[in-house]
Amino acid sequence: MIELTHMNQKFIIPAHSRVIDLDQVPDAMFKQRLMGDGFALELIDGEIVAPMDGVITALFPTGHAIGMLLEGNIEILIHIGIDTIKLKNKPIDIFVNANEKVKQGQLLVRVDLNKFKEGNIPPIVPIIFTRSTLFVVKRGVNEVQLGEEDIIEIFD
Repeated sequence: MIELTHMNQKFIIPAHSRVIDLDQVPDAMFKQRLMGDGFALELIDGEIVAPMDGVITALFPTGHAIGMLLEGNIEILIHIGIDTIKLKNKPIDIFVNANEKVKQGQLLVRVDLNKFKEGNIPPIVPIIFTRSTLFVVKRGVNEVQLGEEDIIEIFD
């Protein structure tokens, strides 16, 4: 029998949003889980913070994609918006650098949701576990607050 243990630090919701299933993301790469399994957030507010302590392993200059290595050797990709790279109006302000150690709750980026709306970009943020990671989403499509715990449970 496999014994599951919880992580030392809880995964917090990184933005005021609604949690949605990847099946609802309007992009085949995420919907088909080609990069890995996960969940998505539909942003209500534009601030996105680190869900756990970790290191920024990848950061696109546009800020639309952030790779992180978290406790327990968990790798995640935070992908901000769908086709965000098409926007020329720089809708994302970046507050971290590649290879930077970050603390849980530290501001990573701020998204200008008005610019997303003007560019017809859905404010959807897939969060992908790029390695096989066992996780459970405890609550579905409900509105969640930035920093809320016990919504996403990760096992190591």
